[in-house]
Amino acid sequence: MLSIINILQLLIISQSLLFAGALWRLGGERQISNRLLAAFHLLLAFQMLLHLLRDKGLLPSPLWNLRAIVFAYGPVLFLYVDSLIQQRQQYSNKTWLHFIPVGIIALGLFTIPEFESWVGILLYITIIPYILISYGRLSRWEKAEVKRAGTFQVKVNWLRWAIGIFSMIIFFDLISFAINQWFPGSVADIHSDYLVLGLVMLFVNIMVFKSLLQPSVLSPLKTEDLYDLEQQEISRIQIYQTHQQTIDKLQRLMAEEKPFLNPQLNVQDLADQLGIPARQLSEIVNQYFEQNFAEYVNSYRLSEAEKRFQQSQDPKETILEVMYSVGFNSKSSFNTLFKERTGLTPSAYKKQYRIPS
Repeated sequence: MLSIINILQLLIISQSLLFAGALWRLGGERQISNRLLAAFHLLLAFQMLLHLLRDKGLLPSPLWNLRAIVFAYGPVLFLYVDSLIQQRQQYSNKTWLHFIPVGIIALGLFTIPEFESWVGILLYITIIPYILISYGRLSRWEKAEVKRAGTFQVKVNWLRWAIGIFSMIIFFDLISFAINQWFPGSVADIHSDYLVLGLVMLFVNIMVFKSLLQPSVLSPLKTEDLYDLEQQEISRIQIYQTHQQTIDKLQRLMAEEKPFLNPQLNVQDLADQLGIPARQLSEIVNQYFEQNFAEYVNSYRLSEAEKRFQQSQDPKETILEVMYSVGFNSKSSFNTLFKERTGLTPSAYKKQYRIPS
């Protein structure tokens, strides 16, 4: 009879194997990166398989020592991050030096019975430095602001997310390990296993869906991507130095007088309120805020709509009333832009802040 833990293990095994198989078949310039990510998921599947077979009494005792393979998580994670950042097409033989601890731990488990008690501690001692190093390698690629769009930021966010969730899994696994050592068989011990396996399954599922929805996350970070962003940042600085007073005045005007509430607002109207030519305003919006005029104005309208939903004093206020009050006159446009911004439809977003009757 399979337990809930066993079912979770089977789901993780199947999903990891399917994702690893799909990644392994991908070729092109990202082949090394994708195969490293595939290797990571194969490690995960193998680890879950060992635990499942052991739980069901189907694993010969000596083979349990193969769990030393988990010591490869750190090196594989680091090499995956490095391969995307450096656009690696291949690695030298020195790369295998990262996996020496795996061989040493495996040898110790197979030859020294007392070594068993050190495995858990050694795992965290070896894996945490790799996580920190991976974060360090990524930090210099995070010069762009969070609000930036484009494939570069998508890839950076992907790596930050992947490392972050994996770090969370290791953190809770460490807590689970401590509970197992001090309170074996307790309720906390059992539930900590559910938490860790649930996080692992969530990690695998989200990774699959993100790669399907944003295929660019599986391609290397290109040097020209970073160069373009650096050039854009230089351009923004120059624009601000040239039009500092106008930019500050524009931001105050939008925040205090809220001209965007007028659904008929156009670039000439706003330029007149600022006392500058419409062409100059367009240049500022395009080059400093990196948006066209409609996107710039709508960002304020959407922000205002969010506030209205969050702070609504009238439970009977409709979506359309909010839409018109913030300056939109098209329901389809409002719904589409609002969902792109928040990930939720206006009605779903509003429900989050509904005051219970």
